[in-house]
Amino acid sequence: LDSFSFRPTTPESCEDSTSARPLDSLPAWLVISLIDYLPNSAIRSLSQTCRALRAIVFACAKERSMVSLLWEKCDGCWVESGIAIDFSVADKTPEYAWEPAQELSDHLAHCSYRDLVEYPEARVPVLAANLQQITKEFMLKLPYFI
Repeated sequence: LDSFSFRPTTPESCEDSTSARPLDSLPAWLVISLIDYLPNSAIRSLSQTCRALRAIVFACAKERSMVSLLWEKCDGCWVESGIAIDFSVADKTPEYAWEPAQELSDHLAHCSYRDLVEYPEARVPVLAANLQQITKEFMLKLPYFI
């Protein structure tokens, strides 16, 4: 992955926040690059920060936007009053590709950890009937729990 870094200017105090807005100082190419990695809900939030970013977001990510009808109540019935273009707050489920992992398959075929190991010790059953007894015995062996 390539990487890039950008450090926007930040205001010294809350009183100076109107003079320097870090999101406005981002270059357009950086915003366009970031949009590709953001989910729709984050793009929606970014588009609602200011008019300049909204224009950039809608110009670059219009294929990810949605159109919805606006309705208003008029004399007891609902009338279409226009359209709104916005980004969804719900994101689609990521698409998974089922492909054989050749490197993992090769490793597992030759890995020594896949060999069966037999343990000569008897197994201790941990069932609901004797779990409390085993816990008590274990706690008695630990001096700081007494």
